[in-house]
Amino acid sequence: MTGDVRRDIILINECLGIGEVALSDHRSSQPTREELEKVLTQARLGGMLSGKAGVVQFHMGVGKRGIDVLLAIVRETEIPARHFIPTHVNRAFHLFEQAKEFARLGGYVDITSGIREQDGFPACVKPSDAIKILYEEGVPMDKVTMSSDANGCMSVTLPDGSQKQLAVSPDSFQEEVKDALLAGVPTEVVAKVVSSNPAQANGLYPQKGCLQADSDADLIIYSDSYDVDTVIAKGQIMVAAGEALVKGTFEK
Repeated sequence: MTGDVRRDIILINECLGIGEVALSDHRSSQPTREELEKVLTQARLGGMLSGKAGVVQFHMGVGKRGIDVLLAIVRETEIPARHFIPTHVNRAFHLFEQAKEFARLGGYVDITSGIREQDGFPACVKPSDAIKILYEEGVPMDKVTMSSDANGCMSVTLPDGSQKQLAVSPDSFQEEVKDALLAGVPTEVVAKVVSSNPAQANGLYPQKGCLQADSDADLIIYSDSYDVDTVIAKGQIMVAAGEALVKGTFEK
C-alpha cells in the first residue's frame, strides 16, 4: 500500500504481515528462493520495528515440491521459523508429511477446515484426522492451527487439467472441531489449535486467544454434544441456546 511491505507493517495498524504467497501451485508467480528470503526478511524487520508478528502466510498448492523451499530456508538461514505460516497443508498427503517436519522445526502449520473429501478433495487429509494424527505422532501442537480460509472458494484440479470451483461450507470449521473432539483428541488440545495458537502465530495474543483481564471477551460455549450453544464477541452475546441474536443487514 505504501510501496514497501516493511513500511506497510510498520505504519498500518491492521497490517500484521504478508500474504498469501502461493507456492507449489499453478496460480503461483513461482518466486525464487532468494525472493522468498527477501520477503521473509522484510516481514521480520517490519514486525520487529512495530512490535507485530511479521509473519508471511503461504498458500500451498498440490505441486510435488510442496514446502521444500521453506524447509531449506529454515535449515540454512537465520530467519526464524515462526515467521512462516504455510496454510492448506492438509490438501495433499505429501504436503501433510512435510508439514509435520516443518512444525518440528518450529514453524506454524495451518490446516484448512473446508478441505475435505465431501467438498471435492479426494486426495486430502480430513482436518479432524489431521489434528489427531499430529497429536498422536508427537508433533508440537502449539505450532498447529486450523482456519476456515474465510470460507473462501477452493478450487480442485480435474484430470484434464481444468479447474473446478467449489463453494466451501461455512459449517466446516465447527464440524471439524466437533469431529476432532469425538475422535478423542483432548479438549485442551483442540481448543488451542483454534484459539490461542492462531492468536500467538499472528501476534494477537493475549488480546485474542485467551480469557484474562484486559483481553477481548471472545468465547464459545459448547453443549455436551459439542454443538455451539453460546457465542460471545467482545463481551456481547451473539448466539444463545444455538440461536443467533445479532444478525447482519441482509439476514432475517
